[in-house]
Amino acid sequence: MESSKFGYWLQVGANVGILIGLMLVFAQLRQTNTITGAELFSDNLESVVTRELALLGETPELSMSRVLFDPQTATREDYFVADRVYSATLLQLRRAMLLSDAGFYGTNENVINARGFVKLNYQIFANPYGLAWLDQAAEDWGPTGEVRENILFMRELASRQSAVEHMSNRMNRAESLAEKVEELTQ
Repeated sequence: MESSKFGYWLQVGANVGILIGLMLVFAQLRQTNTITGAELFSDNLESVVTRELALLGETPELSMSRVLFDPQTATREDYFVADRVYSATLLQLRRAMLLSDAGFYGTNENVINARGFVKLNYQIFANPYGLAWLDQAAEDWGPTGEVRENILFMRELASRQSAVEHMSNRMNRAESLAEKVEELTQ
């Protein structure tokens, strides 16, 4: 009788082990599906960004320079270029959010994630058109949501100092360093 009880409990234990194994396989399949979905979405976004940037023409950097540093001389075509650049940037932000949600990026603000992406890219919005564009984007995304929160965070950072002020500070710094170099080489 003892051996039949032992056999019974052994069979129960084996069945529990099989169930645990199936649960682990199921969890791994879900994770694999999430990762695959994130990679496919990332690839799709990359092709859209490439297409958006291909529409900019031969000298998008000149258009962006006028929009950022000399808005009084920017033309409608310059603003079209800025719109495409901003649209591509927002798509890349969505990509960073998706990859972060899939676990490819960390959750700490000091690593690559959506907030880190915003901190690296907000300066291209630091002009009147960029701020207005972010306002419209936030409105388009509705009153709540993570995308909207990141757009508003980007707007907050971009509104702290205009690109013109930032460039002026950089130019003053470069001039000061050039003077020090001249002193040291004499």
